[in-house]
Amino acid sequence: MIREGEEAKLKSAALKTFLLGATLGVGAMILCLYTRKPDRIVASMEVIAEMGRKRRAEEEEKGLRRERLKGMGFSDEEIDDIS
Repeated sequence: MIREGEEAKLKSAALKTFLLGATLGVGAMILCLYTRKPDRIVASMEVIAEMGRKRRAEEEEKGLRRERLKGMGFSDEEIDDIS
């Protein structure tokens, strides 16, 4: 169950992520219009998006690995030493 303070932190993190994405999108659009070379900008944005997807996948894999090791009976300290 999520407590009141944790819920506020989650909302705050989601809002920050949304605002960052919106700002990045508007900035990229302005840059595309200014340079009149949208293909370069789009390619750069795709590279950035791919890096973000890769990072999230690695974090998810790390979390799953941690869950498996905890299920095997390893302590947090042992898991940190392994990782």
